[in-house]
Amino acid sequence: MLVKLAERNVKRQLGNYLIYFATVMLSIAMMFAFCNLIFSEQLSEIALKSQGISSGMTGLTVLVSVVTAFVLSYASSYMLKLRKKEFGTYLTLGMKRGDILKIFTCETLLIFAVALLCGIAAGAFISQGLTALLCMLMGSEVGIASYNLKGLALTVALAAGMFIFMLVISSGYLRKVSIHELLLAEKSTKKIKHTALLGVATVIGFAVMSASFFGIYYGTKVSLKQDSATPLLLYMFTMSVGVFVFHSCFSASINAVLLKNEKLKSRLTNTFLFRQLSDKVGVNSAMLGLIALLLVFTVMGTNLCFTEKVMKQAVLDRETPFDVTARFNVNSEHGISIEEGERIIEKYSPIAAKQSYSLWTSGKNDLGKGIAGTDDEATDSYMSLSDFNAIITLNGFEPVTLENGCMIITQYTSIASSEILDREVTLNGKTYQVESSSMIYPLYSYVFFYAVVPDEAIAGMEPETNYVAYDLENDHYDAFALSDELTWQRRAEDGHYEEENDFNLREYARLESDAQVGVLVIGAMYAAVVFICMAFAILSMKTLSSLDDDKKRYELLFRFGVSPDGLRRTLFKQLFFYFVIPFAVPFIISLPTGLALADLMKLMALPALAPGMITVSAVIAAVFTAVYLLYFFITYGIAKKNIFSGLYS
Repeated sequence: MLVKLAERNVKRQLGNYLIYFATVMLSIAMMFAFCNLIFSEQLSEIALKSQGISSGMTGLTVLVSVVTAFVLSYASSYMLKLRKKEFGTYLTLGMKRGDILKIFTCETLLIFAVALLCGIAAGAFISQGLTALLCMLMGSEVGIASYNLKGLALTVALAAGMFIFMLVISSGYLRKVSIHELLLAEKSTKKIKHTALLGVATVIGFAVMSASFFGIYYGTKVSLKQDSATPLLLYMFTMSVGVFVFHSCFSASINAVLLKNEKLKSRLTNTFLFRQLSDKVGVNSAMLGLIALLLVFTVMGTNLCFTEKVMKQAVLDRETPFDVTARFNVNSEHGISIEEGERIIEKYSPIAAKQSYSLWTSGKNDLGKGIAGTDDEATDSYMSLSDFNAIITLNGFEPVTLENGCMIITQYTSIASSEILDREVTLNGKTYQVESSSMIYPLYSYVFFYAVVPDEAIAGMEPETNYVAYDLENDHYDAFALSDELTWQRRAEDGHYEEENDFNLREYARLESDAQVGVLVIGAMYAAVVFICMAFAILSMKTLSSLDDDKKRYELLFRFGVSPDGLRRTLFKQLFFYFVIPFAVPFIISLPTGLALADLMKLMALPALAPGMITVSAVIAAVFTAVYLLYFFITYGIAKKNIFSGLYS
């Protein structure tokens, strides 16, 4: 009997549970698609090479599931309040509290079971899209994604955990609430006190939020310039506090301020509108603050993840300028010679061209001593002008000339802009002044910096490291197998063997980098979609849970002579303002985030990527706005139908 009653209740409350059900289903769909990707064939080989990829994806899935469970539990409490009179009637008629818990459990289980099945079905299609996106990000052939039982099992386990957690939290309300509280109409309107203090707290929260944002930006900028650590976690914490305080205090005080403005109150239905907002916004100020906090970090985090993808190609070009780069330190042991390495490489791709170059050392530390970011015990490294021009022209750069001086090549801002530019060095009896420094060239060596000098300056120097750069005919090949063949075992001093590889493979680096960034981007999309939907679902369900009270108030307004169009406009303004409070700052913050990231690209000597940062931020803001408008208009449509149905007849 209880099961049949639960089934009837679910059918009867289907309209009220629609957004809740859709949000749960979408969360499970995204979860299944992401879990299936974790164990997919496309990631299997790379996951074996980098265990952090699979564990990181699993950890993200669990984290998102925990947040989703909390949010759904928070949201379900409003759905319970929507039906509190029904539960109170059950108790009054003699039904035991345990029976009500069984009915609620059956209802929730039925909703979750249907949402799980529909979510897995929808996730099967989303999984194909995510896999295709991952393949494109990895530069591999797009294929049909296979479905894995491990991914399905993980999805079911996480969904079961979400259900149990939500059931425990929600059932606690039914165990403790009294019949009187269930049957008595809740009076949610409360008088806002200490408006002046709330206003001051709002200003302080905005100041802390803004200062922390710029602290994160300038802290990152200082880190890049000086290669030093900054308290970014502290800035992120203070920004979290600022976002929460600003939105909570603003929500609690703004309507009280509006109600004191006689000029605004006198216009049309503004008095009614402000009182409605005081009822909706003021009592939910903490909730709106938490939602805003979640949305702010979702927007910023998604921007950073897409920025990582935009940067990676430039970083790959900088760190691995050639298809294969062999590096042989003169004073180190090498298990595979250059000749043997070339024979192995030829098994995977013909060698189209090669170029040899070397770093030389004078055995002294005249240029780098005392420079921040360098090793005072390291000796200066030099490259001949002819070698340097030979390799940079292979990458499309123009040859350089020197006016009886030298040029510093580095990847570190702290070195390129330091007092090293005022120094000089004497080689073979001739003094060479540092003419300039540059960070635009790829990473041709693995030292803090080296000086490009005329060929005659290196005469008599000892070779430090010999390099050979290879251009292969095939862009894509089995880089993991080639890397394994080029890896050899070196016996360490403690007797253990360590793996060494003197050949840097661009294709290997590309596959690993693209896989990591692809997972990062897809993970950010997954988390962002779920978190944004969760946030707006709470707003929607909170609105729908009070439709009965709203209907009575709008009926009174209609009897006072307000036209149907006036009623609809008032409802639209009420819901729009309620939805826009936690949305405005996350939306607005997208622009300065894009500008800040663009400026950081210029600082990292990647000016070509700066416009892309702004474009990415604009796209994220557009998607964010689309989700906001979707939930807003669905909520407005349901509310309008329920409130105004039968009102004009």
